[in-house]
Amino acid sequence: MTDAAVRERDPAKREQQYKDLQAKVMDEGPFIIMFQETKQLAERANVKDFAFGPTADVVFYRQVTK
Repeated sequence: MTDAAVRERDPAKREQQYKDLQAKVMDEGPFIIMFQETKQLAERANVKDFAFGPTADVVFYRQVTK
């Protein structure tokens, strides 16, 4: 399914193929995600472009401006 989606040239068909692939993984995949960590974030109004990612390694401080 992945190979077919990679080779598909029609964007609408490719999008649907990837959606179908995701649904299959969710239905038949060997993993169950039981818990998802959530974090609260507060920032001042003058802070711009701070991107807080799902894990610590995808928090980008270099884009921040004050």
